[in-house]
Amino acid sequence: MALNAFRVENEKAVRLASCDQVPPVMVIAGPNGVGKSTLLHSIHRRVNVSMDDGTQILYQPPHRAIRRQQVQRRFLGGAVRTMAEVFSQEQVSGFEGLQIPQPSRAPDNVDEAGSVLKFTLGRLENRRQNALATLVDEHSARRETFDTTTLPDVFEPIRRLTSRLLPHLAFDRIDFANEDNILCAFTRTDDVQTNRLDLDDLSSGEKAIFILFLPLIETEINARLNELTSGTALPEIPVAADRAFLIDETEQHLHPELQARLLGYMREEAARGSVQFLVTSHSPTLVDQAFDDELYVLGPAREDEANQLKRVASSAERLSTLRALTGNTFVVTTGRTIICLEGERTARDAATDLGLLQTLHPASSRYSFVPVGGKGNVIRVVKELRAELEQERLEISVAGIVDKDRTLAPGTEGIVRWPVCMIENLLLRAGTIATVATRLKGESVDQATVDTHLTAEAQAQRADEIGVRVMEALGATTVRLRGASLEEIQAAITQAVERIQKTEEQISAAIATATTAVDAALEDGSFLDVFRGKELLKGVYRRLDLGDETQTSFEQFTYALAQTLADEGTVVEIVDGVFAEVAASMQLVDRVAAEAEVPD
Repeated sequence: MALNAFRVENEKAVRLASCDQVPPVMVIAGPNGVGKSTLLHSIHRRVNVSMDDGTQILYQPPHRAIRRQQVQRRFLGGAVRTMAEVFSQEQVSGFEGLQIPQPSRAPDNVDEAGSVLKFTLGRLENRRQNALATLVDEHSARRETFDTTTLPDVFEPIRRLTSRLLPHLAFDRIDFANEDNILCAFTRTDDVQTNRLDLDDLSSGEKAIFILFLPLIETEINARLNELTSGTALPEIPVAADRAFLIDETEQHLHPELQARLLGYMREEAARGSVQFLVTSHSPTLVDQAFDDELYVLGPAREDEANQLKRVASSAERLSTLRALTGNTFVVTTGRTIICLEGERTARDAATDLGLLQTLHPASSRYSFVPVGGKGNVIRVVKELRAELEQERLEISVAGIVDKDRTLAPGTEGIVRWPVCMIENLLLRAGTIATVATRLKGESVDQATVDTHLTAEAQAQRADEIGVRVMEALGATTVRLRGASLEEIQAAITQAVERIQKTEEQISAAIATATTAVDAALEDGSFLDVFRGKELLKGVYRRLDLGDETQTSFEQFTYALAQTLADEGTVVEIVDGVFAEVAASMQLVDRVAAEAEVPD
């Protein structure tokens, strides 16, 4: 392995970040400001690194220029200057005809290494043509036939790169027809047409791929050039042995679909030999593609001087468990407290609880929210995720927020409830609804009209609300019929019926209690807090005829309400209270955990 170990200490935000066994591909995630760029730059400067002799460290800073260049052939003479050589240095310099006012390649500067891309390709083609001319002259002097079919395809590595990552592109050639402005020609093909384009005409993402990976594949290109010039007077180009490639913010300019393929390409190149990748990323797409032995998180410095760089999961199974619990592993790399929310990750006809919460209150950015489904699932995920993170020694707190429509059982530390039935109840403010409806409809909608609609919708939902409370009082039971014969299935049905069997007195009492509670809420107006807010809001949306009249979806209407309430600051205190409960509940969890560790 090229880079075996590193230890970076007391460099800006990095108090200590070390790794004793660097994998072939290492993906480092973490929040802004913890020192990911500092870490890579320190390794590039070979600060406390252990690596094999002859290893070349290539470095790509986070701020990368993709500059159009008019390259004249007269500037391409002399020895070949490789991209890898540029990427291994602290400054971009030594290219005739290229003016770079700020040549530094430090993380706090715009890196101009990409500006030499066309120069590098031009010099490679210049050398190829010199080699071909030399071979032709030598064969001609000996009066021998020159067989071109045995010549190596010098630029095949570029064709392989485009085929793997940019299949809509095909590399054509380096075109010297206009020696005052050479072209690096590609063919782009789609369902409609085929175009011939210069490198400068490619998209920023397409050019980013060549800037990232030409320093690697040019090693193969140079090896093929050496094969071509073997036996001639032309000197060989030195070919690097081991290489460690450091890429800061790998996903720049790249579509998520292309990001998803990057790690596979890196693994393939690492497997081909002599190259190793250390990359940082803020991309959920890229992070979620990483294997358990590849994914690391860099956290903030701590007072106990512990290593800030930690492997996210100690095995593929544990990484799979984290992904199953949270939906992705990216949430674990944010460094923020994770709050599991009751609600679905995506909603087909309404705003998500997560989307509403982030719109309603700016303080939501202090947390990483994970919608995980129903209340029972929130409780389960909080417990299991907390156990997993403690096992991996990741210093991340976990809590949960659930709706208030049902009670919480004892032993659910770290779980708090909304002070209303569900988050949509916070939107049930007649004045705000009237304001939003007026804006959408282009005509006045008064608050009294909205109040009337809310009351009418609550009355329409009376039976459903009674039914919800009856179900909670009598208890909901999941029946799983299991058996290998008719008799076994029938026995399972009988047992299930016995478990849920209630007397008429119990049922009547539950109905009476629920009816009293629902009617009381209708009478005193508290239905705005205790009825299911999402259903009330949908009813008002229909009664205001916002869908047909304004072509506004219910989701758009809901987010408009949340944004208006946020602008007014109407519900800030309520959400602040929930966050305060979350903090208190996590302190309770920490105290219980600490007491459990004290020996008897």
